[in-house]
Amino acid sequence: MIPKAARKTRETTSDPHPLRPLARILHARAQGENPDTIEAENRRARHEVIRDRSRARAEGRILLLGLGFIVAYLAIGGQMMKIAASEPEEPRSAASGAEILVTGPISSTATVASWPPTC
Repeated sequence: MIPKAARKTRETTSDPHPLRPLARILHARAQGENPDTIEAENRRARHEVIRDRSRARAEGRILLLGLGFIVAYLAIGGQMMKIAASEPEEPRSAASGAEILVTGPISSTATVASWPPTC
């Protein structure tokens, strides 16, 4: 019976080939070659596939990041273009004739400011 941990790792691997193909190992032993070279070759191929997958994912993330910067740049440029195309106008008071209140460290209560200030 196969241990549960071994079954779990075998089921989750995406590579349908066995880790140590017995036919190739027996053939290498019959020829007098080292079967560890077969295992090293298989490991190299597996790592190359993993590296290619992770590189493709990283390239996708970089592409999304670049697109995000382009969209942000275009949005800011559009706002600037909208402001530049508008007609400039003088600022107006919301309520004309309203008195200006002075508050701050000089006085603890609000007072009506007179203009021009007297010294």
